[in-house]
Amino acid sequence: MTDETVYDQLCASYRSIEEFRSHLLGLLPFAAGTGLLLAAKEGPALLINLARPLAVFGLLIILGLFSFELYGIRKCAELIRTGKKLEFAQRLQGQFVSRPHGIFNIVNEPFAPGVVYSAVLASWTMLWFVRVSQVNNQLEIQRLSPTAWTIAGAVRRGWN
Repeated sequence: MTDETVYDQLCASYRSIEEFRSHLLGLLPFAAGTGLLLAAKEGPALLINLARPLAVFGLLIILGLFSFELYGIRKCAELIRTGKKLEFAQRLQGQFVSRPHGIFNIVNEPFAPGVVYSAVLASWTMLWFVRVSQVNNQLEIQRLSPTAWTIAGAVRRGWN
């Protein structure tokens, strides 16, 4: 294989991983929000028995996707490193050598997933604390305790 072929395949691999990650990152809040809204729409009758199982299910899905995201970040970092070596060897000013630095040394490729995943994780954590009661033959969702808000906020900050 020529260096050009290797470089072309490297660029294609990098683009496909980045494209998949960006699609997943865009769909994740929508899917989580839809799941939470459906649970709320079905009302307290669903939540009275299923709030915690739904929360666990959502948390496990998010943790699985986040693990996959971390692996994707690692693969991309390795592809960038290899791409830079090839570009230096071929004296190219390509996409890997001329990559922009993070904004304020904070906003970079891992930053956005950190924000999205932590927000989604916090929302599923909040579902764990939902309590439904039955008063006068009517089901109603009770207000979340300050402890629930504190824990969800800590989860969100801890993942950023």
